[in-house]
Amino acid sequence: MAIGNESSAESTLQMGANKNLGGGSNDALPPVFQLPLSDSPGQMLLGDALTSSNYGEWGLDMKDALLTKNKFSFVDGTLLKPTDIVHRAAWVCCDAMVKGWPKTAMDKEIRTSVRFADTSRTIWVDLHSRFGQGNASRAYELLRLVSLLQQEKSYVSTFYTKLQSYWEESTAIMPSPSYTCGLCTCNVSLHISEQQDHNQLFDFLMRLDDAFSAMRTQVLAMRQTINLVEVFNIAINEEQQRLITQSRKPTSEVDVFAARDDGDRGQ
Repeated sequence: MAIGNESSAESTLQMGANKNLGGGSNDALPPVFQLPLSDSPGQMLLGDALTSSNYGEWGLDMKDALLTKNKFSFVDGTLLKPTDIVHRAAWVCCDAMVKGWPKTAMDKEIRTSVRFADTSRTIWVDLHSRFGQGNASRAYELLRLVSLLQQEKSYVSTFYTKLQSYWEESTAIMPSPSYTCGLCTCNVSLHISEQQDHNQLFDFLMRLDDAFSAMRTQVLAMRQTINLVEVFNIAINEEQQRLITQSRKPTSEVDVFAARDDGDRGQ
């Protein structure tokens, strides 16, 4: 881990930026560099502290918290330190703020180990390298659970919710690769995402009960690809229609005789 404090040169840059921005006003900065007056490095974003055994859940919660603050790009490496004096100083100021937020949600021993990290990105990478290795066994378990999961006459919504939860956790543990260099012009990240959506659609279809075989054939025969949510809604509608039809059928001999009597009276 890279260790050290911000140099005096960075402080000089910050002072110059404040002067150029009219005493430190946020208005001239892009939104990602803006800090509300209510923010502070000691602000607690999470209620649960990071331990050696809860990194998976903690990482997801901290990511959401930083996304809410519009600051996750500081830790995931997509927002590099600018070269111009104003934005460079603003980046340093924001990153110092972001460094403090994960530290407020850590056990004391872990917090001490990252106390002198020079950037928030350094902290994020270090925590993942130390505690993220346990994700491999969980990723394996999730793939195993998905491979065994079938609808098995449960409601479509119940089955879909369970399958979706496995997918989401698996994606969080093993995210799809994305380009951060800014040089890609073919939208490969979008294509990867679309392919993942298609795979999940097929996964959902193949795990539905055989009662949905006609619907499955119809969906696969469509020339225009539809998304998973649309297929889910089709399955829900078909399930509801089937339940309505079943509710109208006689369920006992008494019902059968009653239905016959009603028919005889009508003749």
